Amino acid sequence: MRGFIHRSAITGLAAAVFSSVAIPATAGEALRVRCEQRADRSVVSVDAKNLPDGDYQAEIVSGMNSRLSELQPAVAGEVEFDFSSKPADVAAGATSVARNFVQGPTAGKILDADGFVIVSDTVPCRVR
Repeated sequence: MRGFIHRSAITGLAAAVFSSVAIPATAGEALRVRCEQRADRSVVSVDAKNLPDGDYQAEIVSGMNSRLSELQPAVAGEVEFDFSSKPADVAAGATSVARNFVQGPTAGKILDADGFVIVSDTVPCRVR
């Protein structure tokens, strides 16, 4: 059949488009993304507050690099995620990233337990 597009193809395309859309923080959700790039390390923090009870994870994207944290519960509506290439930070609970992970502006996203982006922001990273 000419010109026929199967419904599953449209659904898949829509999911791909919407999953890549950045959703800025709203008045109900406060997001803070901080990052630092040094010659020998990368460090990124993603913190959110005013979230409903539930489990969340953070994703960071910098250049072609991306990393996803483990799920953790919101405590009093807040979640905090740290990503670092410093062994001491990783030993203290940060998600490990390569020392050259930060490649300019970095996006931080908070995802719900189903993997949907709740809030995101992109920030320039401090270079030292």
